[in-house]
Amino acid sequence: MSESTIIPAVQNFEFFSTVHEMRANTRTFAEFFAGIGLTHLGLASHGWKCVYANDIEPKKKRMYENQFGKADYYQVEDVWNTGKIVSKIPAIPIDLATASFPCVDLSLAGNLRGFAGDQSGAFNGFTKVLAALRQEGRLPRAVLVENVIGFLTSHNGRFLRTALKALSNLGYYMDAFVLDLKHFVPQSRRPCANPTFSLKIATVCKVLH
Repeated sequence: MSESTIIPAVQNFEFFSTVHEMRANTRTFAEFFAGIGLTHLGLASHGWKCVYANDIEPKKKRMYENQFGKADYYQVEDVWNTGKIVSKIPAIPIDLATASFPCVDLSLAGNLRGFAGDQSGAFNGFTKVLAALRQEGRLPRAVLVENVIGFLTSHNGRFLRTALKALSNLGYYMDAFVLDLKHFVPQSRRPCANPTFSLKIATVCKVLH
């Protein structure tokens, strides 16, 4: 599947018009697997407000706060602890949930165990959180999942299909696209993205090495 065939598919699902609709008000997002806040850095520069962030590593929160200041909304917790996670997510409309979940079990440099692995399997913990939010009527309007190209290619795409099915079962419409980072930074890495919008469009995004 070439880049030229993926990008138009996203446009056909009116991805960009959906994002445009959000611009009428302050756009809010929840950053799962936040790490040191690289997704936050990109979105904040375009007017998005982070209302919740999560990661399992305390040292990453310290680095995050060195960049963005004190972040009481950043929860250091295992994403599998659904109840603890959901209880800390503010009860306000959230436009976007992002998930740059661990790539170890999907990367060509890793073990390719996919969602059966201890690291990349955390994606299933993320979808459990979304399911709990849906039960409470708080499902984010959109989801953006990002990972390495192995998410798209490993085991003939089995794990991508699993992810798309899980998000579809939550009520999202989806598509996937691949980006080559050489257009943004001085290196050539090709990420695949999947933004997903409730009642609109859902997409999964991957980063290709």
